[in-house]
Amino acid sequence: MGLLDILVVVVYLVAIVGLGCWAGMRSSAQSSEADQAKDYFLAGRTLKWPVIGLALFATNISTVHLVGLAEAGYKSGLLMGNFELLAVVTLVMLAIFFAPFYIRSRVATLPDFLSESLRVI
Repeated sequence: MGLLDILVVVVYLVAIVGLGCWAGMRSSAQSSEADQAKDYFLAGRTLKWPVIGLALFATNISTVHLVGLAEAGYKSGLLMGNFELLAVVTLVMLAIFFAPFYIRSRVATLPDFLSESLRVI
């Protein structure tokens, strides 16, 4: 790596850390810790369904899909395609049955859901 490359990486890291510190100090003065956690996990409940869907799709596409499944598909053929086809079925079931339940219960994280479930029991 040349000097310019190292300089770009250092400037990028300083900018990201500085932006994170600025946002953290700004938000901590405005709200409580519980509100900050909910805003972090739920984006302040301001996102609409297309943004949430695109975020789910983007997190599903990873190096495993681009490299690993391509290699596995080359070696085993359409067998690996079943993995992705079943993912579609699972996501549709999640959207129809589970997502409305999670939205109604207004939980933000899995531990939050489990603590709410234990209170019901």
